[in-house]
Amino acid sequence: LLLGTAIVGTLLVWPPAFLAVLGAAILVAVVELGQALRAGNFHPPLVPLLVGTVAMEALAWTRGPTGLITAFFLTALAVLVWRLAGGPQGYRRDAAAGVLTALYVPLLAGFAVLLLAPDDGAARVLVFIGTVVCSDVGGYAAGVLFGKHLMAPSISPKKSWEGFAGSVLACV
Repeated sequence: LLLGTAIVGTLLVWPPAFLAVLGAAILVAVVELGQALRAGNFHPPLVPLLVGTVAMEALAWTRGPTGLITAFFLTALAVLVWRLAGGPQGYRRDAAAGVLTALYVPLLAGFAVLLLAPDDGAARVLVFIGTVVCSDVGGYAAGVLFGKHLMAPSISPKKSWEGFAGSVLACV
């Protein structure tokens, strides 16, 4: 509830403040993904990822899509160069994990920054969040009430085709 209030509140009161909330969430997500990868014996370099995360979001806000993509490529290059100091053992594995982290978290989150940039950006972000909430609630409700045909029981034992249909219907 606190996070939801912070997100909606910043979007309604002063949309640029949303960038601080988003930036903090992205930095936490990068650290958490790094820890999860370390549990699997991958070691993405954290320093260039954190610096690159800030650069991606800042340049997405100030320079648009070109800034976001440029910062991503510079972050990927920094990850590759930073990891060189660790020697050749596991270089490809760790460098790939670092580039994947940069791609998966801050680059994709940069699209939220791009959504916010136009004059009606706060409304765009709120509609996007609302669509995600509708997808989750619709899928859960339809799955619980009508779910009989399992989608992929070995991967996700509770996902059903009925839940998927509810998710799609709620989004529409």
